[in-house]
Amino acid sequence: MEERTADEIAAIFSAAGDSVTVIGTAQASDETDAEFKDRIKRNVEHLETIKDYKKLDGTTSIWTSEDFTAIDAAITVNGAMKILEEQILETQATSEANQPSNKEALEQLEETASST
Repeated sequence: MEERTADEIAAIFSAAGDSVTVIGTAQASDETDAEFKDRIKRNVEHLETIKDYKKLDGTTSIWTSEDFTAIDAAITVNGAMKILEEQILETQATSEANQPSNKEALEQLEETASST
């Protein structure tokens, strides 16, 4: 195996740009939530893999002067979205746990109605 050429590295970086675009694209109307999340996950993993590409020595990065600002932002935003989603789910679970059962709610309504 030989070191990647400058043209190969440029093509890899271009593919990374395509993944950034996909990550920034809204969910399609015919796409389920699970499909959308999977598409984003695959592209983020692709970016993380690409960023880690090394030369044959296994230590030196293939990247030299490329600007990873958009790539890093796409990875970071996705991480923040995962954290936010976890917090929302946690809040919903806590909220649901604190809600009275149907029976308890009905009893409260009946008590309120009978005291007026």
